Amino acid sequence: MAKHSARVNRKTKSQISKRNSGYGAVIVLTDFKVADISIAPGGDIGCHRPAEKSLPTLASLMSRPGYRYIPNDGSTSLGVVDPDGTLLAGIFTGPAPRNASSPSWDTAIEDMSSLMERLRREEDVSFLRGETHHRRGNYTLVSSGITHGNGRKIPGNLRERHPAIVEELKNSEAVRRVVGHQDALFRYNAPKLYAHCADQVDELLAHHQDLQRPFSHSVYTTFTANMGPASSTFKHVDSQNDAHVWCAITNGGHFDFRKGAHLVLYDFKLIIEFPPGCTAILPSATVSHGNTAIGPGETRYSLTQYINGALFRWVRHGFRPASGLTRNDRAERDGDAEDRCAKVLGMFSKTDEILLDRECLL
Repeated sequence: MAKHSARVNRKTKSQISKRNSGYGAVIVLTDFKVADISIAPGGDIGCHRPAEKSLPTLASLMSRPGYRYIPNDGSTSLGVVDPDGTLLAGIFTGPAPRNASSPSWDTAIEDMSSLMERLRREEDVSFLRGETHHRRGNYTLVSSGITHGNGRKIPGNLRERHPAIVEELKNSEAVRRVVGHQDALFRYNAPKLYAHCADQVDELLAHHQDLQRPFSHSVYTTFTANMGPASSTFKHVDSQNDAHVWCAITNGGHFDFRKGAHLVLYDFKLIIEFPPGCTAILPSATVSHGNTAIGPGETRYSLTQYINGALFRWVRHGFRPASGLTRNDRAERDGDAEDRCAKVLGMFSKTDEILLDRECLL
């Protein structure tokens, strides 16, 4: 398997990014500000919140006080901002074809979905219960990339039970196109956060050359293929993801997006139509999110990318476990916990400053 240890590409002048450098509509939150985002002490990960164990109905969500329903037919991009104009999340259309002979975005999404369906149904593949019934929902998933924490002494590559599936996903032109689009959206809509992540990933991979980033054209260190057949997630936060990272979620499948598979951002009290082919980026470690169910006989697949929160702490600690630091050394490297959390939130961009913020990537 090829090692993807090249430096992260920070270039912003791509057609994919330019198409999504603005918003067709902006959703302004009235009772949530960026300062309300819940980051665990230390500023590395989100605060743990138990996941729910069932999918909500659209009717039950609509009956909750203060919740708003946001129509979205997938033809325009939506930005979510707080009352001061700070960007907190976004839902985006697909990119334009690279050239006249390139497949359409709809074709890429259909190819990605069909591939996930085929790989899941392979006769010689058996999945553990934890790969089909888990805290995020009841559907099959496969992950690959770099991880740390949960008893690991040093960062390492995820142990893959299905290397053939992972390899086929990583070699798929459709999947690679989705991956690149997701990276471009993070880069363009949260440039200061992206620049921080790129610096940390570069340092990590320069020090640990055995670590394998799944895709050389993406800053993210891990991806998950949610392979259906009905990949709707329970309400949850991905609290072990890095607090600096806006994770990416791209939808595929065949379902009525007006009736199901809505993207629910619980902390923001938003219920957003989320059609096949759309991509959401959001700080998944700190913002509670999930989906509504799809209908009988319908299918939904998704591809997500993210970064484990313990990786950047490992870099900050000089590639050593916290137990290997003296109290003074750790205090010097970590600084004040409240200041670290404030620094993370200070990297979120405002709509009227984002063009200037993008200069940090030049």
